[in-house]
Amino acid sequence: MKIKKMLLLNILDDKIKEFINNTCERYDLKKPSLLPHITLRGPFLYNKRKPSKNIIIKLNTFIEDIKNNKQELKIKGIGMFCDNDIYVIYLNVIPTNILKSLSYKKDYSFAKYGFNPHITIFSTKDKKKALQIKSTLEFKNLEFSCKKVEWGIHELKSIEKNMFNISNFS
Repeated sequence: MKIKKMLLLNILDDKIKEFINNTCERYDLKKPSLLPHITLRGPFLYNKRKPSKNIIIKLNTFIEDIKNNKQELKIKGIGMFCDNDIYVIYLNVIPTNILKSLSYKKDYSFAKYGFNPHITIFSTKDKKKALQIKSTLEFKNLEFSCKKVEWGIHELKSIEKNMFNISNFS
């Protein structure tokens, strides 16, 4: 079995988790099965190896800096993209140099599309519903400052079924 993994920055902030859960309940959407997160790397095929020591050191330093108020993880506003007829509504994460240095996605060209860190709120095939909810959420002028994060490796064991197993290495 081919195993793909993703390196994520998990968002542990209760206000953000509550906002996502309340939005899903309010609009009768399926709640996310994973913690809110920013995908930093992947999905990649791995042969039982972990991220490089350099990446782990950078991640741990970044997380400590957030906890000690030396770095900020700011979230402001709403965005949307469409991928294979799935509409994804997300919270915009304000890009920083450290986030950019931690991010790498083989199938995504930063040069072509820009660096766009985000936290998915929900996804749907219903374009009309996605646009309606996005429009409603944009009026809220959403803004969060996140102080609780951890990094984790998430395994995608069944690509077709999109099922995840979570393992934290922090």
